[in-house]
Amino acid sequence: MERLIHNGIAGSTGLDGATFFYSNPLQLRTGHDGSHEDAPSQRLPWYSCACCPPNLARLMASLDNYAATGDPGGLQLHLYTAGTFRAGGHAVDVRTRYPWDETITVTITEVGPGPWTLSLRIPAWCGDARLTVNGEVVAAESGYVELTRTWLVGDRVELTLVMLPRLIAAHPRVDAVRGSAAVVRGPIVYCLEHADAPTGVPFEDLELVPSAPLQVSRDPDGLAPVLLKIPLRPRPTDTPHLYRPLPAPARATAPVAVTAIPYYLWANREPGPMRVFIPLSER
Repeated sequence: MERLIHNGIAGSTGLDGATFFYSNPLQLRTGHDGSHEDAPSQRLPWYSCACCPPNLARLMASLDNYAATGDPGGLQLHLYTAGTFRAGGHAVDVRTRYPWDETITVTITEVGPGPWTLSLRIPAWCGDARLTVNGEVVAAESGYVELTRTWLVGDRVELTLVMLPRLIAAHPRVDAVRGSAAVVRGPIVYCLEHADAPTGVPFEDLELVPSAPLQVSRDPDGLAPVLLKIPLRPRPTDTPHLYRPLPAPARATAPVAVTAIPYYLWANREPGPMRVFIPLSER
């Protein structure tokens, strides 16, 4: 659900708030026509059957039900966002800039009688979660951490979900993206868009060098608070023939750091190619 909301759902609507995608492609090739509403190259203001914009409105109106739940025994935080959450006579105040920043701070603001349980979700993508309660370290593993105690107003829980940029690959049976990888940081999926690609190189000839580091670029006033720099280089094209013998000719071209943007932000600039899964260099 977290991946869907921060990427697929967020990508459905343009920055103008008035244009929409009906489908969320993971790749748009150079020269794609993009004029048909089933596969546009830009978000459109209207569709022949416009059922999705009101569905988005319904989702936004019910997000609080997905972010947290509660019962007489306690509160469960599922999707991290700033706000106040109440249930069973208990209340917490959550402060965070997640998913851009790693830290979520939860302060107890109301308590009912006796002990109750505060449950915090540790996302599966996070291999390094750090948790403290009033400064005391508590073990945190993937799944849910259940903190049961007699809470006091002012008690403070701090959860840090370390967000290192990383590469992920699809299952090898997914033929369309075999030999490719996507770049992610925390729950955010990134993509390469034409506006950031090196000039003079066909977009489809760019490949990702997995041995080179991924870099975080912060720009609070830019397109997104956190961008990534990914190592790309042109794919070898030493022969004009459709087929060529293996192994491919060696080449020693050094990778260049190229900006990758959050997938949900693509197509807010001029139309052009985009891809989430980028072919991997063999070297």
